[in-house]
Amino acid sequence: MAIEKNLVTTTEDAAADLRSYQYRCVVQQTTDGRVALSGNAAVVFGVLQNKPAAAGRGAIVAIGGITKMRAEASVAGTALAPGTALMSSTIGLAVKATTGGTAYVFGRSMDILSTSTVAPTTIISARITNEGPTSTA
Repeated sequence: MAIEKNLVTTTEDAAADLRSYQYRCVVQQTTDGRVALSGNAAVVFGVLQNKPAAAGRGAIVAIGGITKMRAEASVAGTALAPGTALMSSTIGLAVKATTGGTAYVFGRSMDILSTSTVAPTTIISARITNEGPTSTA
């Protein structure tokens, strides 16, 4: 069962309709500061907590603590175990961070997820660590 604990959140303007992306990684746009769905290996701003239905609406983003997170083990092709370094997939899902300098580790898994798990329905607990790019993820 996924949990949330000691969340640190901020509210920013949504860049678009994000109501289908609750508990996924988001980025903060450099042009206007609004939050948008994260892409693969992007520098993750945080994890979207609510469902803003249009651009300009308040997007509550977890930037610290333990959050619920939509995840998919099969994207990375390997299972997740507690402590696994996490990065964003191309659609904002938490996946096992790849090795190499392009993986931006935003958190660590607190749950177990097998390689047969199909996303985006699976919700895990993730500790937000903002470790950044690493070659030893």
